[in-house]
Order: sequence, then structure tokens, then C-alpha cells
Amino acid sequence: KASALRMLGVGYLKIGLYREAVSSFTRAIGLEPEFAEAYSNRAEAYRLIGNYDQSISDSTTAIRIGGNQLAMSEAYRNRYKTYWKIGERQKAYADLRESWRLDPRVWKIWRNNGEMFNYQGYMRKMGLIYLIGITAALIFKLKLKPPGKDE
Repeated sequence: KASALRMLGVGYLKIGLYREAVSSFTRAIGLEPEFAEAYSNRAEAYRLIGNYDQSISDSTTAIRIGGNQLAMSEAYRNRYKTYWKIGERQKAYADLRESWRLDPRVWKIWRNNGEMFNYQGYMRKMGLIYLIGITAALIFKLKLKPPGKDE
């Protein structure tokens, strides 16, 4: 029954009903107090609500309880997102590295998280370089010769 309540909570998370998700995860934890996945999922729901202290607490509890590698990776990943949101960058990096160690598929977070690699700053610099190049080409009427065939 605790697993069913957890899955119900995951469904609530998917459709954006975060308070209902918290309620389902809390009921699952009430039935099975050492249910690490429920703590981890509830941590995510709390993060989405904006209750960052409770999110960190639940993620830490899930990590303390332990479990399979994927569940542990998820708990570290949830805590990483919360730490990142509140500006605790060093703790966030440490949790993301641990999540990656437990589940190598987590590299997608690195690729998809613009804040982590500061893609926005990088793109601004590259955009400026391209803009300068286009301006120089227009001002000096620079033209690129099409590649010729080797004969």
C-alpha cells in the first residue's frame, strides 16, 4: 500500500499538484517509515512548493536510509537542485557528483542545466563575437570565396 501511495504522489507531481503529492508521500512514509524513495519524492515536491528546508531534510533522510543506487542517485539529485536554488553551490556540486557516481546517466543534468555550465554567459560572449564578425564583414565587405575543386 505504501508503494501505491508513492506512485499516486508521483502522478500528482507530474501534473503539478504538489501539495497533494506531499500528502500522498507523507501517508506512504506513515505506513513504511524507512521508505527512502517516498522521502526522496517528497523532497522534490517540497522543493517545487518552495519549502527548501524540508526538501533538504527529506533528501538527507532518504540518503541516510539508503537503498538501491538509482534511488540514492535521485535523492542526491533532488538535494542538489535545492542547494542550487538557494545558492549553496559547493554543496550542490558535491551532491551532483555523488549522484553521477551512483548513476552515470545523470550527465544529462550537466548538459541540460544552463546554470551549471553558465551557458547563458557563454552564449552571450559567442553572440558578441558573431555580431562583431558580421559587422566587420559588412563594413569591410569581406567575402568568403567558395571552395574550389582540386584539379
